Amino acid sequence: RKSKHRPKLIKSKKLWTASSAIFFAATTMATIGYGNIVPATSYGRIACIIFALFGVPLAIITIGDLGKFLSECIIWLYN
Repeated sequence: RKSKHRPKLIKSKKLWTASSAIFFAATTMATIGYGNIVPATSYGRIACIIFALFGVPLAIITIGDLGKFLSECIIWLYN
C-alpha cells in the first residue's frame, strides 16, 4: 500500500554509513524525526520504537547533566 504523504525514497547501495547511523540515532533520541532515513520493515519500526523508549530518557538525562555542568562552569568562571 502506498502512502500519499511519504515521499519516494531513493534506493542507495550504501545507505547505512557510520555518519548516517549516528544521524538517525540522534534524530530519533531527540524526537526530531526529519523522515529522510526511516525503517522500511515492520520489525525495523518496532525496533526503532524500542530504541526511542530507552534513548529519549537517556538523552534527557544527558542534556540535563550537560546543562548542569555548563552552569557550574559559568558560575566558577564569574566568581
